[in-house]
Amino acid sequence: MIATLMAYEWKRTRVMVGTVTGGAVLGVVGATLLVAPGWPGLSIFGVVLGAVVLSAYAPVLQVLLAVDYWRSSYGRTGYFTQTLPISGGKIFAAKFLHMTLVVLAGMVVTVLLIPLLWWGLAAGGIVDIGLVAAVRELWATTTAVLSPLMLLGAAAALLGLVLAGQAMFTFSASIGSEAPINRLGLGGPVVVYLVLYGLCQVLVFAAFFAFPVGIGMTGGTLGFVRFDFLAEVTASVSTPDDAMPLAFIPPMMLLGVVCYWRTVRSWNRKVALV
Repeated sequence: MIATLMAYEWKRTRVMVGTVTGGAVLGVVGATLLVAPGWPGLSIFGVVLGAVVLSAYAPVLQVLLAVDYWRSSYGRTGYFTQTLPISGGKIFAAKFLHMTLVVLAGMVVTVLLIPLLWWGLAAGGIVDIGLVAAVRELWATTTAVLSPLMLLGAAAALLGLVLAGQAMFTFSASIGSEAPINRLGLGGPVVVYLVLYGLCQVLVFAAFFAFPVGIGMTGGTLGFVRFDFLAEVTASVSTPDDAMPLAFIPPMMLLGVVCYWRTVRSWNRKVALV
């Protein structure tokens, strides 16, 4: 049943996904053509354009999928969705899994578009090393300071943050569609998201003091070090061995889990269509 629901989700969103993906490809192609000739002004514009497109493609895709989630679940077509003889939790699980797979595929597409832009950078003389050599050098540098376990942890943390952000979007759409705030229409989810975002910032700020841990150089390799938040924000000069804080990860993960649980409960007990 989940697979059938996901197939329906894909049929409904494939045009939107294809349009956004096509726009991203055209953007990178355009950036490459601007960079390749090596003209100073156009090259800079091309680099900026390519960087913006590559960095924004997956997040924009996630936001558009969240808007589609709201429309298909609580808008006009939501009446059909909510009347399916399936538990609300299963419908939501299918929607959430579909969104996850599409966003992850978008991240893969982003990686696949990098060689195209890199070719333009090499042709324009902005970089003097091939992509394969650059990847090998980056991998050698990374593995020299990061253990396989830490690399796996970094990948898991990235995936967890993506899922947490998606859970916050779906939570906002669902809770914002419950009575009485659903009277605001699309404004309901927006208000809920703004409140949730503020709560997230408070929790992250508190976590910096509760978990003063970061990743920094220790003994020639990257490892866990103490991260003093107050010392960092009051320091007048940054030091080259500054640590990257990790305290923001636990509260965001926890908030994502709570948001997912509450959204399932909303689907099962508190459905209210606009």
